[in-house]
Amino acid sequence: MQSVDSVLGGRKVLIAEDDPLLALDLEDLLHGFGCAVLGPVASVAMAFGVSSSQRPDLVLPDLELQDGRSVPVAQVLGTLGVPTALITGCEGSTDEPPLRSLLRLVKPCSTEALHALLLRLVPGTAASA
Repeated sequence: MQSVDSVLGGRKVLIAEDDPLLALDLEDLLHGFGCAVLGPVASVAMAFGVSSSQRPDLVLPDLELQDGRSVPVAQVLGTLGVPTALITGCEGSTDEPPLRSLLRLVKPCSTEALHALLLRLVPGTAASA
């Protein structure tokens, strides 16, 4: 799984994760798939800062960031058509409408689970259908 993926290669993925070790691990995995990583960022404010200068192709926010829940990130970028999935340590559903329909991966996750999730996010792939 740790080789450049023909579907994911070159895709810009915004990581919003406030745990530095988890963020670095996620970044390494994404680089292994051939993705270009935006961030990682630890807050909603930083996510908006990065995404305003470079539009991501995919967004992977943690539910809880340093300055609050990632609801605004999912809501704004989702409105712009950027596929988003939560990678969180919080199991179960959330009450916030922008998060209810998002794909979710519970941390810690395997390389294979992350890869499958990313393929589901990419529009036009068999996995996303």
